[in-house]
Amino acid sequence: MKKIAIFPFDYYLLPVIKNKDNLLDFQLSQVFSLQGWGMVNDTVSAACKDDTAEDIVVMDIFDESVDFDFDILYITNSNHKIGNDLLYRCVERVAKKQKNILVSKKLNTEQMKQIEAIYKQNNVHVQFLYADVSTDIINDTVEMLHSIDTPIISVSGVDENTNKFEVQLELYNRLKKDGYSVSWVSSRNEMLLCGEHPLPDFMFQTSISETQKILMYNHFVKFIEEQESPDVIILGIPGEMMPNSKLQVGHFGTTAFQIFNAVNPDFSVLCVHCNGNNGDYFDRLLQAMEYKFSVETDCIYISSISKDPFSLNKITPIEYVLYNNDFTTTAISQIAYDSCPQFDRNTYEKLYQFAVDKLHGYDDLQVM
Repeated sequence: MKKIAIFPFDYYLLPVIKNKDNLLDFQLSQVFSLQGWGMVNDTVSAACKDDTAEDIVVMDIFDESVDFDFDILYITNSNHKIGNDLLYRCVERVAKKQKNILVSKKLNTEQMKQIEAIYKQNNVHVQFLYADVSTDIINDTVEMLHSIDTPIISVSGVDENTNKFEVQLELYNRLKKDGYSVSWVSSRNEMLLCGEHPLPDFMFQTSISETQKILMYNHFVKFIEEQESPDVIILGIPGEMMPNSKLQVGHFGTTAFQIFNAVNPDFSVLCVHCNGNNGDYFDRLLQAMEYKFSVETDCIYISSISKDPFSLNKITPIEYVLYNNDFTTTAISQIAYDSCPQFDRNTYEKLYQFAVDKLHGYDDLQVM
C-alpha cells in the first residue's frame, strides 16, 4: 500500500482525512499546508475545530527540516487560493525528491503543461484525475429521461461550504457498514481515490446545452444503476441553490437545477450555514426547494460553517468562519423549528437512521 500525502490542506479536505479508510490502496501519511493559512503546526482537528477529526499534525510543505515520508503527493482543491508561483515551487520541490504526484485540483491547460514539464525534467510521474465519461454511455438516439428505480438520496446546500461533502461521506459509510450496496456521484474529483464517481466533466462544458446536460446526467445515473445494481444511490449536488447577492452570484443554482430536473430524489438533505437561522428563513428555503427545484426537503443539516457578514455584498469572495460542534447543537436547540427535522455533526447517526427509516417506509430500500 503506497503512502500518500495531501496538499494544500484546509477544511475543504477535512472529510477525506476524517474518512481516510475510504482511500483505495493508499495510506495517508502526511498533511501539508502553507504558512499564513492558520493550519501549520496544528492538528487537523484543532485547525478545523472538529474534535471528531484526526490528530495528524499539519506541516509546512516548504519546511526544509521536514522529511517527506510518502510515495505520492496528492494536490487537491482548497478553499484558500494558491498562486501559480507557490504551486510550481511546491511541485518542483517534490519532484526533486523523486516523489510522484496525483492532481485533482482544477487547473487550466497552461498550468497542467507547466507541471508536466517540471516532472519530465526530474523523471518522475504525474497523473491528473478528472471524471471523463464516454459519450457513448450517456448519449442515446432518443431524447428522453429514463426512470431511476433505485432509491436516491440527494445532498444539496443553500450555498458553498455547508459540509455537503462530509454529509455524503457519513451517509455512504454508514450505509456500507450496514450491508447496503451504495453508488455515489459526488461533486468532487477526490472520489476517484475512493472508487466512486465525481460529477462528470460534461456538466462543466460550455459547448453542451443546458437541456443536453440534463439528459446526459439522467443517462449517466441510469448507466450506474444498470451496471452496479446498487441498493441506494447518493447524489451530491455541487454549488449553491441561489445567488447570495447581485455582487456575489455564484452559479445561480444552475447545476442544482439541471440535476434535479434529471432525477427525482427519494430523500433530500438540505445543508445550511450555522448562523442566521430561524423558522421564517427555513420556511422560505423549503418553499424555494419545492417551487424552484420540485424537491421536497426531508431534513435540514446545520453545518459548522458560517458566512462572515463583513464579507457579504462585496465584489470580493465571501469569507467563512468555522465553529466547533457544540455550537451547532446549541444553535439547533434555539431554533425550535418543528416543520422539518434538523441535524448536525453530533447527530449523524440520527440523520442516517431517519433517512433509512423513511426509505424503508416507502418500501424503496432493502439489502440485496
